[in-house]
Amino acid sequence: MLEMIRRFGVEKKWVFGLVLGIVTVTFVGTMGWMGMSAPSGVYAAKVNGDEILVTDLDRAYKNLYQRYADAYGKEWNDDLAKQIGLRRQALEQLVDSRLWRKRAQEMGLAASDAEVRDAVMREEAFQVNGRFNTNRYRDLLQRVRLTPEAFEASVRNSILEAKARQLSMSAADASAVDIQVFKLPDDAKLGAEELAAQQAQRRQALQRRKGDQLQAAITEHLKQESDLKIYAEAAGLVENKPASPAAPSSDTPAP
Repeated sequence: MLEMIRRFGVEKKWVFGLVLGIVTVTFVGTMGWMGMSAPSGVYAAKVNGDEILVTDLDRAYKNLYQRYADAYGKEWNDDLAKQIGLRRQALEQLVDSRLWRKRAQEMGLAASDAEVRDAVMREEAFQVNGRFNTNRYRDLLQRVRLTPEAFEASVRNSILEAKARQLSMSAADASAVDIQVFKLPDDAKLGAEELAAQQAQRRQALQRRKGDQLQAAITEHLKQESDLKIYAEAAGLVENKPASPAAPSSDTPAP
């Protein structure tokens, strides 16, 4: 069970990273995340000088925890979350998001106002009877103490990240040789149309796998090239120690 959960987290990591950028998941059954103990100015990490606040990490952890709870139901609990290092995973995904956003900017990518507007209006949490409702939008944002400007900036960042990641995945292609490696004995029994459909499915699966591998390699390279500092105690990553009530006194990376 634990290994399956770990594998689920690894395979879906970049997807979760995108979800963490779109904070609308906070509105669906997780309205209680605002009860945080650490002040908003405390930071958990710095990525090229860009601060990740403990409040950012708390929200990301809450969202990620809910994703696992939705996937595993009653089998999911706090002990499993600790065993797989879910809080550290949440922080890593926030770090990765910052790195990919920077890469998107370096690639000259942009998210237009129209793209941001469309993404917001498609969000079901903001809809009434299947249509976007401005009053509901503002009400939900107010409940979680977000301004429309702050929320839309988060959406814009997520779109940028998604574009950069998608471009990296498009560079991965499954060749005819790759398909042949996964040829099955029963293929000889299939008709031409069925065989073509099988090969198309395998190609898609292989491209996704190659794309994930390429993204992981790029992410690792971005980390190596970045100025990354993790403040483990402030982030609540040190075992048996709660999140620190004050920001770290120096910029020395945590071990």
